[in-house]
Amino acid sequence: MTEGISKEDLKDKLSTLYWSTDDCNQLITAMMCECKELDPWLPIDENTPKDKPIHLFYPYNKRQLIYQYKEATGWGLYVEFDYQHPTHYKLLSEDPE
Repeated sequence: MTEGISKEDLKDKLSTLYWSTDDCNQLITAMMCECKELDPWLPIDENTPKDKPIHLFYPYNKRQLIYQYKEATGWGLYVEFDYQHPTHYKLLSEDPE
């Protein structure tokens, strides 16, 4: 499970605190600089795992699928009379214990 808070939610929550404007602005700026997306889409490249299923994004029709690399076909997928290639992926989370 991914946990976290978006930059927008953090900014909204902090803006309701009763601090001086300068203190609040400095804190918001510092925290927003440190915020990172917890589950980012990564570009398909030589580091993309080929030994397990991953979550793939196909931009042509904005389709997302779970797929594992195959030597014969690579990452490609035949969809709607067109052979498509994904541009980004996410790792799947581990099964719960």
